[in-house]
Amino acid sequence: MTKIKDRVRYLLEQYPALRDDDTRLYATYLSFQLGGKQQLVDMSGYDLLTKIANGDLTHFESVRRVRTKLQEQDETLRGEKYAERHRQADVTRNQIKDL
Repeated sequence: MTKIKDRVRYLLEQYPALRDDDTRLYATYLSFQLGGKQQLVDMSGYDLLTKIANGDLTHFESVRRVRTKLQEQDETLRGEKYAERHRQADVTRNQIKDL
């Protein structure tokens, strides 16, 4: 898990646009994991799907959970939408309590 954490931290630090977009974060993470852009260009879709099916690639949910934990612990890694997401969560929680 430390390897995932280190890679995600690096990506969040180097590419602030990834802080609010798990899909882009995961795509960038996989690009690094697979060896970069040229490796992806040379790889067929079938090869990529085979790696996914065989479990050779880090699972999306693992990257998302690590991102969440890092942003919880380190304010500098939070994106622009972080505060709004948490405000909305509080509103939803209060609405559920009122029911």
